[in-house]
Amino acid sequence: MQLDTPVSVLTGVGPVVKKGLEQLKIKTVGDLLCHLPRRFENYSAITRMRDIRPNSKYLSLY
Repeated sequence: MQLDTPVSVLTGVGPVVKKGLEQLKIKTVGDLLCHLPRRFENYSAITRMRDIRPNSKYLSLY
């Protein structure tokens, strides 16, 4: 597979996913590899219930 290969040939990329990727200006495998997320939320830190603060984001596993 080359960097200029269209993303449409990738497994799992159908018409709907392709359209979404095109809105992000991702048309090739190279575009996909160079695409960086706008934000990253790290949920690996464990927070005790008593330390939870209003207006903050947490992930609950229960």
